[in-house]
Amino acid sequence: MVLIRLANQADAAGIGEVYRPYVEDSRISFEEQAPDSAEMALRITADRPGFHPWLVGEEAGRILGFASSSPFRTRLQVGRVD
Repeated sequence: MVLIRLANQADAAGIGEVYRPYVEDSRISFEEQAPDSAEMALRITADRPGFHPWLVGEEAGRILGFASSSPFRTRLQVGRVD
């Protein structure tokens, strides 16, 4: 059975494993390189812990997916085009 719960910093590596293929092998993400576990942990807690919660779906202790929230437009989305 899949459990949906609030994510925490201990989930950063598992979330990174789920996210990495979308950054490296697809055009779905605008990121140029996959964030490491430390960066994911910072994103999960952000500057206001709990204000923009993240959720994980897990089964038998394995992260299957995640949903994130964050303030609007805090990171570069598309590089400048002249």
